[in-house]
Amino acid sequence: MKTESFTQAAALDIATRVDKLNDEFGQDLLMRASVWMTLRESKVSFTIEGEGKELERIERFADVMARRTGKGELC
Repeated sequence: MKTESFTQAAALDIATRVDKLNDEFGQDLLMRASVWMTLRESKVSFTIEGEGKELERIERFADVMARRTGKGELC
């Protein structure tokens, strides 16, 4: 049985919302923000896993995420 929250989330038109954000803020700013958030989250995750001192590895991971997100085929 699907909950009301699930049904509402499934009905969201994500593409339209992203287009509106792009119009308002520009793709460059949105990309920079997403890379920054990915880098911050990755640093925390790597620290939790005991790998927090591997800054270069974290930065490479964030770079790949920034370049490849939305570029491949969905499985």
